[in-house]
Amino acid sequence: MANIASARKRARQDVKRNAHNTALRSRYRTAIKAVRKAIEAGDKVKAQAQLSASQGVIAKIFPQEYSSPLHQPFICCRQGDSLSIRRTLIGPATL
Repeated sequence: MANIASARKRARQDVKRNAHNTALRSRYRTAIKAVRKAIEAGDKVKAQAQLSASQGVIAKIFPQEYSSPLHQPFICCRQGDSLSIRRTLIGPATL
């Protein structure tokens, strides 16, 4: 238990930040799953729409200023590129 005021404040902020990051990570995973599902279904139009919608979430999970990213930069770039390539190919293989 924190005994100093600044430590108590840090503990409060950590709870808020943890909740925010958990929600962001969940939105990120859901967006990726939606794109993958559209690709697997072979619906190119829906896959394009889902990919466009997920780009904002992917950008938010890894901000450009590199301040405390939730994922490493190469993971987000790799998944975004993989989804773009798969959308153009529309095949049954998993990502």
